[in-house]
Amino acid sequence: MSAKPKIAAFPKGWIRDLVEPGKLSIYEWIDMSQAMGIEGLEMYNNFADFKDEANWPKIRKYVEATGMVIPMMCCSPDFTIPDPELRQKQVDHEIHSIRMSAELGAKYCRVLSGQRRKDITREEGMGYVVDSIEKCLVEAEKLDMILVIENHYKDD
Repeated sequence: MSAKPKIAAFPKGWIRDLVEPGKLSIYEWIDMSQAMGIEGLEMYNNFADFKDEANWPKIRKYVEATGMVIPMMCCSPDFTIPDPELRQKQVDHEIHSIRMSAELGAKYCRVLSGQRRKDITREEGMGYVVDSIEKCLVEAEKLDMILVIENHYKDD
């Protein structure tokens, strides 16, 4: 007999409130989610409460005290930006998010490719994406994290 699949929730309906400081705290959302009867909470790397790294262990402990886990961090980098410095900032932010994911106890960290741009060829864009993801994989491997790719380019 196969194992029962586990269910996690992502707060898409509250994403803007969780990103804007002072609107909805991550702790309020964790409390609300307990009524859903789920096993996990997917998080988004740009939630306001994640800006301070000192919050990460507190948030993990709070989630785990409810009996839930954080299986995945959702991140939305754009690796098709033509400017190398701006693209590297996207890579750096994704690497930061991979580290945050590990601190929160997640096993998976989402990565996006970017978007189709008129000012670069498909081959250039694919090259940027492959190069960027390979840079992120170095950190993911160090932390025993799995990067998962989703085929859209932004969340809000």
